[in-house]
Amino acid sequence: MRFEWDDEKRLTNVEKHGVDFKVVPKLFTGPLTDWQRIDSMMDEDIDLSDIAELDDNFFRKATLVLPKPKAVVTLRVDADVLQWFTARGKRQTLMNTVLKEYSRHSTEHFPKVTEVLKKEKNVLR
Repeated sequence: MRFEWDDEKRLTNVEKHGVDFKVVPKLFTGPLTDWQRIDSMMDEDIDLSDIAELDDNFFRKATLVLPKPKAVVTLRVDADVLQWFTARGKRQTLMNTVLKEYSRHSTEHFPKVTEVLKKEKNVLR
């Protein structure tokens, strides 16, 4: 994948927002966080100017939201699918996240997927 940008606009963006267009390829090819830079920062190097203070008023209005408990299931998946998730670490968490995001964004596509599975593989009855 190739990215192009106007160098003057790139420099303006770095100055104004502190973000360099040169990091864009990393969004598609590598880790999104420069952990070495983060680890080397001192507390006083962190810009907190856009973070609101958490005063007593904030905590009076706050509501504690606990995560929903997970259901325990047994699930059969193809070995190559399991290997793909396992290779990325935290397999169960990643699988749950992928399925949750798919379910949130594919409601309108689900009937089509169901029909394809019924026709091609006789998976759903």
